[in-house]
Amino acid sequence: MGDNVERTKGLMTLAAGVGVGIALVLSCGDDSPGDADAAVCDCPAAEAPLAGRVQEFEETAEIAVQTSRAIGVDCPSDAIPLGGSCLLDELAAERVNLTMAYQGSQTWVCRWDNLSPEPRMGIVRVRCLMPAQ
Repeated sequence: MGDNVERTKGLMTLAAGVGVGIALVLSCGDDSPGDADAAVCDCPAAEAPLAGRVQEFEETAEIAVQTSRAIGVDCPSDAIPLGGSCLLDELAAERVNLTMAYQGSQTWVCRWDNLSPEPRMGIVRVRCLMPAQ
């Protein structure tokens, strides 16, 4: 008798789970015009296409001999920074160390130590997601 009760409980739990699953799928799963429940669905609007919305901004500045220099470049205030990069004007520049690179709220910042006998140019780039038009 105990096995029948446990089996009945198990089948009822399974049936309840299937019923809830079907109800959830039907509530927001189909936006067909003929469905009466489609107007009730409160699904968020789709994100606008990204094509043309990612833009890059750049700042270049001199890193003097035997100094440290931080250079930053901002995204426009209504944009979202996605990331950035730190470059030197000369790839083979010796004794110029990138000591820090980080993203602020709207900024990408790079900091170099120039231990070389010549000034170098630091280039900072930030990629920003512009708002949809």
